[in-house]
Amino acid sequence: MKTVKTDDALKIRYRIINVEGATVEDSGDESITIVVGDDNLPLAVNRQLAGSRLGDHLRIDISAAQNAFGTYDHEKIQPIARSEFAAVGSIEIGMLVEFSMPNDEVVAGQVIGLDDDRVSVDFNHPLIGRDCVYEIDVVGFAETVTTAPESGAG
Repeated sequence: MKTVKTDDALKIRYRIINVEGATVEDSGDESITIVVGDDNLPLAVNRQLAGSRLGDHLRIDISAAQNAFGTYDHEKIQPIARSEFAAVGSIEIGMLVEFSMPNDEVVAGQVIGLDDDRVSVDFNHPLIGRDCVYEIDVVGFAETVTTAPESGAG
């Protein structure tokens, strides 16, 4: 049976779980295509994928100390006018919001503060500084990459 190597395009299903046991990100029943060894996945995940085989189920612990999702950047906390949230309806601290950038990229942030005029949104990755677990099912090899997990899966 073929062994996964660095630079292989691979179809996976994945789930990222935080230390509280809550699912942070989940591909569900859909597989996504990634490239083993690229920067979309933490180094520990790429290392475990290399050498795996079709049908393998991997469980990979990621320590906050590994800085797998980068380091916290206070510059990524942005005050945004409440009027920008008119279509959202009720805004609550802790909720996740998405914004479309001029280049059609979608960025997500977490609401961390509210006042009468502004909403403070933290655009740092939600797993920065936190332990988590990747659960990955290796479901196939692919010819090209069509989807990449946002969180660095995610």
